[in-house]
Amino acid sequence: MIGKVSDKVLVTLITVLGSIVTAGLTTYGVIRANTRGISENQQKLSDLNAKTDALAVLPVGTVIASLLTPTKFAKQVGDPDNFDVTKSSWTLADGKAVHGTDWAKLRADAPVPNLCGTFLRGKNNGTRGDVKETDLGVYQPDTVGPHRHKLWINNKSTQNVTGFVYNGGSTATFGYTDMMPLSDEASETQPKNVTVNYFVRINQLKQLQSDILRRR
Repeated sequence: MIGKVSDKVLVTLITVLGSIVTAGLTTYGVIRANTRGISENQQKLSDLNAKTDALAVLPVGTVIASLLTPTKFAKQVGDPDNFDVTKSSWTLADGKAVHGTDWAKLRADAPVPNLCGTFLRGKNNGTRGDVKETDLGVYQPDTVGPHRHKLWINNKSTQNVTGFVYNGGSTATFGYTDMMPLSDEASETQPKNVTVNYFVRINQLKQLQSDILRRR
């Protein structure tokens, strides 16, 4: 009887020890998995903090050139997929109204500038006497400044010509007329360029700023 009881006790002990070992291994696995998950999340948070730190220092009105579409750009900067004036910190500079944003408060509720299909130009601020002074965000169309062309007539170089009329003979009569190019190849004159999207900051997220200041 004692031997049989001892066997039962032994089996019970083995079962209990097995359960303890199994539980221990399971707990260890969970801890390892959680530790790995925590480490990965910490890295993600660190990356996010670095990104938000960099974004937080850019003030409202900052313009960024990007090779991303508006949707992909929004994802990169942490904005919602669909533009929202209360939640989006950036928007495509396409001339839209953004009532209620920090931009609107600073710019007397003016829409964001339409930078689509245009080049940026620094404001003169009174530093160059030969440059017209314009307000910030104002669009200016194509213009051609005063200039002269050098023409060849009867195999002789003619300087400082403002216009001429060819009479079909061997001589030329000078006068005022339109001088057209040989062919109209494009609708505008443009330098070499690469197309980008321009985005403008419209909201400075206050919660983001306070979080960053608290972390520091």
